[in-house]
Amino acid sequence: FAEGGTNVGPEAGPVRGKTDKFPAPDGLYAQALDMSTIEVGWNPVDGAEGYIVYRSESRFGTYDPIADITDTSHEDPNLDPNTTYYYKVAAYSGDNSATAGPVVAKTKNLEGPSNLKAIGEDYTSIRVSWDFAPIADGYKVYRADSAAGPYVEVGDTTGNNILDPGLETGRT
Repeated sequence: FAEGGTNVGPEAGPVRGKTDKFPAPDGLYAQALDMSTIEVGWNPVDGAEGYIVYRSESRFGTYDPIADITDTSHEDPNLDPNTTYYYKVAAYSGDNSATAGPVVAKTKNLEGPSNLKAIGEDYTSIRVSWDFAPIADGYKVYRADSAAGPYVEVGDTTGNNILDPGLETGRT
């Protein structure tokens, strides 16, 4: 035994505490839920008291802590659409911690409607219809006499069609 009663010879058992490698979370993933939210998740780490989620806008940039949680997933809200974000997650217990990552996800971009159709209802009105766009909350419909504009708003709707009444007969 060394002075102080600690066995430091070849008979010494394993040293515990900060010298043990605390495991990093595995199964780390990030996925966009919509235009402004990314979910980050991972498998639980035995003995972890909590997890710190870090985010950066570049792979080798500064990672800022955005959450200190005990769950194994986190929804990161209020992000910019069509933007790439990088995440790391640190598991910790006392003074021990280990970090996994980075993983990357890109928030979704708003897609326009598809299968756009304009069909005359009668001599002075046209019904404009379309297939719903993913994650759209509503639609504003505009009309112009030429592709160059100027455009005027016909109306807005949460549906997938709108009637444009009061048009001049024979105009396209």
